[in-house]
Amino acid sequence: MERRLSKTLGELLDSVRHMNVDIMPFARAIGVAEDLEKLVEKAGAGEHIHVALSLGDVIDRLEACKQDVGIYFDFGCLVPETHDGMHSYRGYYEDVAMGWRDPSDYSDKRETPKVSEVLAMLKEAVGQTYTGWKGGEFTMDKGSRLWVDSAGTANGVAIVAVDKRDWAVHLRTWMVER
Repeated sequence: MERRLSKTLGELLDSVRHMNVDIMPFARAIGVAEDLEKLVEKAGAGEHIHVALSLGDVIDRLEACKQDVGIYFDFGCLVPETHDGMHSYRGYYEDVAMGWRDPSDYSDKRETPKVSEVLAMLKEAVGQTYTGWKGGEFTMDKGSRLWVDSAGTANGVAIVAVDKRDWAVHLRTWMVER
């Protein structure tokens, strides 16, 4: 039974790893979360179920969304910073990051960004060369991982999914290791 369960969990993990889906709630619901965590650890699968999406992954997912709706992060009702654009991520210079801002800051009169604005900013980052925080030039491509962080910081917060709703799009984040 244990061997069969391990094989089934392994197949499940392999089938969803590329989808950037959090399978832990499912694993908890069927009572195998502990087994899944051990399997992930044993398999050396990055020790995390969540995987940072690449710049290209997020572009592809946003292209499939309504373009005229607001876009938010899943934490604190914060939104992507579109004014300062993108920058090299301090944690891994070869990766790219976008900042965030608080739309409830009354000194900032800007509206919540639309999906189309963020999509344009992300597309513009493809092929751009950014300077790393300790030097060096890094050209971003669609395979560059996309992080959420203010310029000069490295908190390990990555975009792991794009959730579409009729009235908005949420960028789901998670603290991950690359």
